[in-house]
This record gives sequence, C-alpha cells and structure tokens, in this order.
Amino acid sequence: MTEAARASSARWPVGPVLSVGDAGPLGTALSEGDGESKGIYPLVNHPGWLVKIYKAPQGEMDTARLNWLIAVPEKASPVDRTAIREHTCWPVARLTDDFGRSIGCVLPAAPAEFRIGHDERYLEVDLLAKPDESIRRRGLPVPSWSDRVAACVGIATIGAVLERNALVYSDWSYSNMFWNPAGRSVYLIDIDGIGFRVKPNMAQPNWDDPLTVGPAPADVYTDRYRIALLVGRCLTGRREHDRMVHGLARISPEFGARTLLLDILLAADRIRRPSVSAMHAALSGLPYLRTPLTCRPMPPMPPDIVRRRPQPAARPGLVVPPPGSAAAAKSGSSAGMVMLGVVVAVVVLIICVAMAGL
Repeated sequence: MTEAARASSARWPVGPVLSVGDAGPLGTALSEGDGESKGIYPLVNHPGWLVKIYKAPQGEMDTARLNWLIAVPEKASPVDRTAIREHTCWPVARLTDDFGRSIGCVLPAAPAEFRIGHDERYLEVDLLAKPDESIRRRGLPVPSWSDRVAACVGIATIGAVLERNALVYSDWSYSNMFWNPAGRSVYLIDIDGIGFRVKPNMAQPNWDDPLTVGPAPADVYTDRYRIALLVGRCLTGRREHDRMVHGLARISPEFGARTLLLDILLAADRIRRPSVSAMHAALSGLPYLRTPLTCRPMPPMPPDIVRRRPQPAARPGLVVPPPGSAAAAKSGSSAGMVMLGVVVAVVVLIICVAMAGL
C-alpha cells in the first residue's frame, strides 16, 4: 500500500468545523503569503494534517462554498471518493475564529513519496514538461514514454473526477501538482478555491484559453483546455504551445489521445471540446470515437523543428512511443533490418529466376 493510499484511509477525526481554540498549537510555517493564504502550518496535535489560514475572513458565499466543497467526497461515487482522497489535498474542515468567521481550512499533508532529492522538496509535475537533459540534471532517470503516459492518466483521472462533479479548478499549472516518478503518480494541491460550475478565470502566462476571454469566468470547457495543455506538455516534454502541438502531431494517430488532445487544443467551438473523461479513456488505451469537429489551423511550425513524417501506427492496443525516443529508435532499427531482409530476398529470387531461364 502506498503512502497516499494509507493517508486516504486515515480520516479527519474532528469534524467539518474546527475552531482556533480547538486546533491546538501550530508548527513552523510551510509557506507564507502565497496567493490568498496568510500561511500553511502543521497541526501539532494532528500529525499529517495542515491548516491553511487566509489573509482575510471569508464572506457568507465563500463560507457556504467551502462547506459544500468539504462535503463533496462523501456524496461522490466510491471511485471518485478514492481518487479524491489518494490524489488531492481536499479540505476536510473549515477553520473559524472566536467570532465564528471562516479564516481557513484543514487539509491533508501531501504524502512524502512526492518528496525527491537531498532537500526533500516536493517534485512538481513541471519537470515532465522539460527536455530530458533537465531531468538528468536533477539526478533523476529520464522518464520513459509509458512513465509519461502513466502520469498523464493520473492528471486526467483527477480532472475527470472534478468534471463529473461539475467542479471547476481553473488554476491548472505546474506548481499545483506534484509528481512521484517511482510510483508514476500525481497529486493535486490548492483545492480549497474550487468553484461549482464556474469560478473567476485565473490569468496565467502560457495557460490562457484563447476561447475564454475578457471577464468571462472559467468553466468546465476552460478546464478541458488547460488540462489538455498540461497533458500535452507532459507527454511531449515541450512547454511552448506551438512546439507542444507539433510534438503531439508527430505521434502516431493510432494513439487516440494524440488526436483527442489536438481536438481540445484547436477546437473552433469551446463547447465542442471533448470531455476529460474521454481524455482519460484515450490515454488509458481505449479508442477515441471522434465526432465531426471544426478545428482552427495548426500553428506555424517553429523553424528549428525538423519536419518528419508521423510515426507509423503500431498494433492495436500498444502504446506508441514518441518520435525521437529510445524506444522509437529501437523500433525504427528493427523495421530497417526487416526491410533489408525483404530486399535481399527479392534480389535472390530475381537471380534464381534468371539462372533458371538460362
């Protein structure tokens, strides 16, 4: 059993509301002043649990939203509940001051299996969106194609749970998700800001949805785009949008997630973007049953990207390695040997026929 699974079996022992007086002493701050948070502190009397204190007390609407969010896991399906508890730091209680105002929330600590290196810092999924050399410099083994796919299945698992429950996260970015290379799993943090159906659109460089503009709030269609950005970058190891899109295009169409991700990223109508559940199925190896969809043109190919044909399709059910990977090079070498054998056989046959005619 992984630490994440063990943590999921440990239930918050107090209840959905915790007063400052009952919280007990706090440990040393793990972070301070990030976003809308005044700080995040360990609860000394409750090992494995943290308290996040907001910079200002919440109003009635945010208090009601937080109460509703805390109750979601118990109302969710058993499958979704397990994913929530094992792969997210879902809030379990609302923290109140002496006046009964909401001033924070209680969260589970991220499992230690996501801490990497001598400094034991949490490893962000950002590393998968970087070239292999960057990963080597961290002293980590370069992830295989199946490692990348497994991490992306984890991302889509969490995204599909949120989508099925009409929850909008919006703040999809590298820093909000941890990656465990050994367990090939991911863990989403900063959950307490989730909205129901809509929430304010988080403006982030390189994460903006071109079809959710201006004052429009983020919704499930915005989330689909941003999850596709994150998955596409983790699959290809390319952060810049155009490079990532062309990296996806060079993967065999037999890998259904390739076409689905391009459909999400290039769809002309945001409402026609395929669902995250469909993304999860395609990443898991199931066929992508594509419906007619109008897409915007592919972005111009960056000049320093070598133009190559898409990789030949593999047998059904096989995960296709991306072009340029070690697995692809090995596959290409084997194919070359087969082709050479065919050519030699044909030449021998021609010689034999010619000699028989003599």
